[in-house]
Amino acid sequence: MIENLTQGACQLFTLPDIAIKLQRLIYSDSSSADEMADLIALDPALTARLLRLANSSFYNFPAQIETVSRAVTLVGTNEIFNLALATAAIGAFRKIDNSQLDMEKFWLHSVSTGLIARNLLEQLKQKNSESAFVSGLLHNIGLLVLAEQEPKMLAEILTLDDSLAPWEREKSVLGFCLSDCSFQLLVDWNLPESLAMPLKYQHEPDTCSGELQLRSICLHLSTRAASSLVESNSGSTFDFIASIQPEVWELAQLEQANLQQAMDYAEQNSQQIARILTQDDIHSV
Repeated sequence: MIENLTQGACQLFTLPDIAIKLQRLIYSDSSSADEMADLIALDPALTARLLRLANSSFYNFPAQIETVSRAVTLVGTNEIFNLALATAAIGAFRKIDNSQLDMEKFWLHSVSTGLIARNLLEQLKQKNSESAFVSGLLHNIGLLVLAEQEPKMLAEILTLDDSLAPWEREKSVLGFCLSDCSFQLLVDWNLPESLAMPLKYQHEPDTCSGELQLRSICLHLSTRAASSLVESNSGSTFDFIASIQPEVWELAQLEQANLQQAMDYAEQNSQQIARILTQDDIHSV
């Protein structure tokens, strides 16, 4: 069923051409920062959102950044690519209008997850933390795929006892977790392994080996923490923080205080970043 969902999703939800061209540039030995800036400048919506992000609390630069070329110079080509990819991916799902899902809440949760994952990696002094933000942002897009293609199954999942974890409810109805669908869609989009693999292991990060284990662990922590923040007023009885696997703390060499710091950061910034990424108005920067 995962293959059917993702195959249909690839036809319905495609990355814009500009995201594909950016991906080619970023992996080309001969490309330059100026070429990336020139390409982004061809897309007014992408330009506006990237400049808003560059001038937001996401970076806290002391001076106003008015051009994409300046943003690329300050932020770096890899990070700009990841942020451009984030805005392009959200755009791919912009037309979803499903009464079963609160889309504002969905993206707030996704942005919160990305911000927490990014902050945890920064606390661990890991490079390219923006890729963790993108993985967090896209960690649950399988839910949108299900909403579009199998709304009855989604409704069945949503009616199950909320004392169960969301991923447990998914597995009981579908036979798999929607994280598998999210991962497969990123693979089908030909996105880098560093972005996709943490999605696959987000519920069992200890089973991931190698250099991506830490990113999988941070995503595991951030999904639970973001759910704790966003669902705190929904009446859910499931304890998301308690569901964090004990061995995860030891593997990551993190403590609850580290997670709380990341949650505070997300709570302060998630509303602003979510608005920038999802708003339709592109006329002012």
